[in-house]
Amino acid sequence: MSCAELRAVEGAIVPSDGPLDGYGVAVTRDEPGDGPLSRRLSALGARVFSWPSLSVRPVRDAAPLESALRRIETYDWILFSSRRAVQAVTERVERCPEGVQVAVVGESTAEELVAEGWPVHLVPEAFSAAGLLEELTRRHQIEGKSVLFPAGSIARDTIPTELGRLGARVERVTAYETHLAQLDGAACAAAVEQGAVHAITFASPSAVNGFCEALGVRCDDVLQRVAVAAIGPTTAEAVQTMCGIEPVVARPSTIEGLVQAVVTALQSRSE
Repeated sequence: MSCAELRAVEGAIVPSDGPLDGYGVAVTRDEPGDGPLSRRLSALGARVFSWPSLSVRPVRDAAPLESALRRIETYDWILFSSRRAVQAVTERVERCPEGVQVAVVGESTAEELVAEGWPVHLVPEAFSAAGLLEELTRRHQIEGKSVLFPAGSIARDTIPTELGRLGARVERVTAYETHLAQLDGAACAAAVEQGAVHAITFASPSAVNGFCEALGVRCDDVLQRVAVAAIGPTTAEAVQTMCGIEPVVARPSTIEGLVQAVVTALQSRSE
């Protein structure tokens, strides 16, 4: 990816006047140029740069997922931690069986389920794995319950490990695969050094890891030069751990919250 290509990444998105007018903002999540985060940033005037640090693909071996879904009515709970997992399940199962309860980590995941006609029985106030675990175990008896956890290939084991420790029978299955994208770290660093990019967004810890892998030793220097916004505390922790940078954290942990975090981060740097 050349610097010229980086500047042209937003070609289909025409910025308008707004609080981000004149700013370049990089989106590291795997979404098209007209994806939800890019659209919202552009609507506020940002010049959007598509820098996906990860590539999401269908699972190569779907047999474990499909086996679990053939037995879907035997589970007491299904837990979703991402929209991608919802998509992988709902494209195979039209309706949630009666008697199976559904919990999600965050609002956007809940919205995806509702759009597919599925019920959502629990959305934690804190949009995180820890928030889901705290609320689920506080409001429901989980010991002895059977739980299905469809997740990405590199999703953390926090949810199944903690529920297993509390006596639940948890079956984790891979619903989709996440791979490092072919991001040109040198070109990204050059765009920042030239003043074309003023803020970088991260929507998952794995996106932080992918970005750091692509930029290598340049990563810390690049992130020191820009405003950094993270979608939630877990992602913010990844930025702090890997790069020593304290990002502005979205509140709530949604796409809209992340957009506002970008505005806040840029305003703070300009004061």
